[in-house]
Amino acid sequence: MKRSGSLGASAARAWAGVLLSLGLASCSGDLTLPGGSADGLVLQVVNGDGQEGTVGEELGDVVVVQLQTDADVPVPMPNRRVAFVSSGVGSPKFDPDTALTNSQGQAFTRWTLGTASGDYTAEAKVVAEGDTVVVQALIRAKALAGPPDTIRAVGPTTQPGRRGQTLADSLSIMLVDRFGNAVGGHQVAWNVEGDKDGELSQSTATTGADGVSSVTWTLGSRNFLQQAAARVDVVTGSPIGFAAVVLP
Repeated sequence: MKRSGSLGASAARAWAGVLLSLGLASCSGDLTLPGGSADGLVLQVVNGDGQEGTVGEELGDVVVVQLQTDADVPVPMPNRRVAFVSSGVGSPKFDPDTALTNSQGQAFTRWTLGTASGDYTAEAKVVAEGDTVVVQALIRAKALAGPPDTIRAVGPTTQPGRRGQTLADSLSIMLVDRFGNAVGGHQVAWNVEGDKDGELSQSTATTGADGVSSVTWTLGSRNFLQQAAARVDVVTGSPIGFAAVVLP
């Protein structure tokens, strides 16, 4: 946002026009904009836009919006009602969801993200008489998945196969956080139970953006049953076992 120690003539005239049109010369305690007029007035997010945070948690920076002219000149307009509206999966919310501007024309709030990972968009609205929206601004944030909480099998955990041959389907798991969001970029340890249980394509395989880690399994020489497993430390469901029924 542009700032200046002194106003130029054109900016000063623009500011004076806004103040006059909004009837602010009296500086009354009225919480609405008289007549709902807002010619030349805008609402700008000056702090807290474009943050990243963890699902279900409060963002680190306070969200601050500023009333100003369309020439980027701050307007010291106190006691104006600003409503913060957040929508999306997982019940994102503002606290407070309605705030009054201070003597500098600024309103403050905190934003808690919803429980779904992804992009969030919210609105800050200056509300006049009759709940008329006078000016508004968009606020954006991105919610990232939380730490790994649960490991789940994806696809079959038991397959038929023949000794020395690769199973038709890969062994796959999905790693999710406590809200069920996919957790990418996390290592999964894969192993077979014994020397006669064959060989996996990788001993560690990192989860992708979809939270999935997969390996292929070439069976060993053991008859009847061979076993493999996927492990992630300190998560529910670990280890997940896989079995191959060896056909004659």
